[in-house]
Amino acid sequence: MRKKKIYFFLDRDGTIIKHINYLRRINDIKIYKNVFQSLKILKQFGEIYVITNQSAVARGFLSEKKLRNINNFILNKINRRKKYIKKIFYCPHHINGKVQKYKRNCIYRKPGIGFINRFKNIDKNNSWFIGDTYVDVETAKNSGINSALLLTGKKNKGNTNKIKPDMISKNILFASKKIKKCLLKV
Repeated sequence: MRKKKIYFFLDRDGTIIKHINYLRRINDIKIYKNVFQSLKILKQFGEIYVITNQSAVARGFLSEKKLRNINNFILNKINRRKKYIKKIFYCPHHINGKVQKYKRNCIYRKPGIGFINRFKNIDKNNSWFIGDTYVDVETAKNSGINSALLLTGKKNKGNTNKIKPDMISKNILFASKKIKKCLLKV
């Protein structure tokens, strides 16, 4: 049996970059200052991936190619000195989309766990989903991993299911430091 691994799944907008409704331009990307220090802390314990819903594609605000360019820019900027983030997974679908190709429900759209289910050897007790919305918390709960809700981005709106996160933190750096303390106790 393969050894269980720790994974960190991060939301994109409002978690590692400033939230902008339907981000369409590379020039509008602002990486939070504390992201690099946070990723350095998390990388000591496991692999880091980004999982993001990007309904702007389904809504016709930008093409999937442009979205990939934006994600590649973010990856290149963050991983310039050291490869912290392995990959950005995105779901371009939305049930109310205007672009027919992307208008549908999808297991990869959070709180769906299609992307997380790709990882078969997750140490669920010590892996985390870190994000700024209750959709991120619900994704963590649906996949059986820990959740950290950040008080950045969308200001954690939308808790219609009254889900409680495992941790609430001011930003990703505070969350990373708390997670480190938790993992050092293991």
